[in-house]
Amino acid sequence: MKSKVQLRGEGLSGGSVWYAPPRKKRAPRATAGPQPIPPQETIVRILSAVAVAALLFNTPVLAADLAGTLKTIKDTGVIKLGYLP
Repeated sequence: MKSKVQLRGEGLSGGSVWYAPPRKKRAPRATAGPQPIPPQETIVRILSAVAVAALLFNTPVLAADLAGTLKTIKDTGVIKLGYLP
């Protein structure tokens, strides 16, 4: 099937329509591509990823001790709002 290609300024006012020549097929490239990963290396990668994830999610989160207003709110369970006239 031929594909129509119009030149600029032609084709709208009765100009000629040109046909694109067929494309040449390229030879496949001779690339090695990605090499498969050996099973031992895959196991090591998976185990190291699991170990890193366990260390990241297992660390305790250190929070500062409550003092002042936040301690009062936690102890009483009440937040007092007020204003000065």
